[in-house]
Amino acid sequence: MANLNSSSILMVLLFLSACASVDVYEYQNDSRADDVYIKQGVDFSQYHSIQIRAISVWYPNTAAHPDENVSGRNIAKAQNLFKQVMIDELGDNYKVVDQPARDALWLHVEFIDLRSLNPGDPIPAEVRGKKFRTQAGHITLVAELRDSVSEEVLARAADLGRQSQGGPGIVEWDKIEADFRKWAGMLRDWMDDIHNK
Repeated sequence: MANLNSSSILMVLLFLSACASVDVYEYQNDSRADDVYIKQGVDFSQYHSIQIRAISVWYPNTAAHPDENVSGRNIAKAQNLFKQVMIDELGDNYKVVDQPARDALWLHVEFIDLRSLNPGDPIPAEVRGKKFRTQAGHITLVAELRDSVSEEVLARAADLGRQSQGGPGIVEWDKIEADFRKWAGMLRDWMDDIHNK
């Protein structure tokens, strides 16, 4: 998968520090995800579809595949897999759309991929000390939900994935898909809760 450049990792680095300093975002204690902040006063029941923006993946430079073409194919495969899993898990209740719409949430996801690190290895300085959990041997999801038309940030979330053993240039697609399904299921359950209130 591709390593993010300094500008595209900005959301990851600022993720929860921005939420914590602004009173309009409320921490959700009852969430299944590790960290969820929701903008107060938003009526999420008006949203019935999801627009998935391109995913980003960050990993230590030591985990980079030597062939950039392979890295590009991996990120494209991850994007397609993530979208298909979202379509599968959201089912008939919510549509995945390609364009902004009045009833659509824009979902942007960045993954912090530390699967190439062995348990006990130090966490890279770029992500060490952030307010979301990272751990050697795991992927962490960092997600942002926006109104797809106004692009107003409505929610931010982070969650540590299951442990898998990767390595430089190694991608365990079955374990990545399992994490994708976990996170897509969490989004579906959250939307179900909102619409069933």
